[in-house]
Amino acid sequence: MLVLNGAAASLFKTKRGSVPAPLAETHNYDVAIIGAGPVGLFAVFECGMLDMRCAVFDALPQPGGQCAALYPEKPIYDIPGYPRIDAVELVERLSEQAAPVRAGFLPRACGHPPRTRG
Repeated sequence: MLVLNGAAASLFKTKRGSVPAPLAETHNYDVAIIGAGPVGLFAVFECGMLDMRCAVFDALPQPGGQCAALYPEKPIYDIPGYPRIDAVELVERLSEQAAPVRAGFLPRACGHPPRTRG
């Protein structure tokens, strides 16, 4: 079972009680981060700076979001400190920055398996 504390816990309340999580053991987290794209990865880092434990929920099996899944070679021009950075490099750097933080990554926990084009 997943146990969230504080404000994160209130997000998962329903009229009938807490939403059960599909985990066999109990884990305690302070923050639930929905999405493991660039913003989610940076949120993991910020939570670590505040000594908060976080669980990351994503529909994809690996971090990176659309940047990694759909257009990894796309140049991005609006990231502070980088006049130009490829999406895959941004995801790699954010993953490196978030690595020291022990976050629970729960792939495909908040969505359906990714759709394939065809």
